[in-house]
Amino acid sequence: MAALGRMAANLAHQIRNPLTALGGLARRLAGLKIDEKGLRYAAGINTEAARLELVLNNMFAYVQPPPLVLQRRNISEAVEECLRSFAQVIGERGIEVQRDYGSVPEALFDNRQFTLALKNVLANALEAVGDGGLLSIAVTREGEGEESMVAVEVGDNGPGLEAAALETMFEPFFTTKVGEKKVGLGLTIAKKIIEDHRGAIRVSGTPGRGTTVTLTLPETQE
Repeated sequence: MAALGRMAANLAHQIRNPLTALGGLARRLAGLKIDEKGLRYAAGINTEAARLELVLNNMFAYVQPPPLVLQRRNISEAVEECLRSFAQVIGERGIEVQRDYGSVPEALFDNRQFTLALKNVLANALEAVGDGGLLSIAVTREGEGEESMVAVEVGDNGPGLEAAALETMFEPFFTTKVGEKKVGLGLTIAKKIIEDHRGAIRVSGTPGRGTTVTLTLPETQE
């Protein structure tokens, strides 16, 4: 397993640098005086580069998870950071995003790892909704005192899931039907990251009425 981790780290390093350059070049291309078709192509390159980077980060987190570096941060800002990475897809597909951040205290979390977990949840939700669909994100507080948790709730109005699927969706390469596109390691990684924070991840949904995934983190790690 250690050898596999070293190989993954080396592979990630070799892929990440040209991938970052590819995304940067696509953004520069979009800033030039090119026609609408060229702009769409540049946006597509940038979107696919971001998708590949997420897959790469998931692979690395699965075989060689880094230690947590906890800092007290505003979790709503982390949510917005994640949403910005999907702005192109959201805009192109006409997806409505409803936000409800309320007044929530800061939480202790590793920003890099938490945003990876949330990006995986968001990616899954965006795949579930159709064009012109709805994505809702709420940040709330659950419990009081030492049991107080900060919760990030991601809902979609996609097709929803059967009860059996809800129980297995965090398994690696989960899929709901034979022949359907598999979701890879994303939700498996999200679950591990949140549990490493001493938090929890839960999912609820009804066929035909969408799915809601909730990530909870303790306000403190005392």
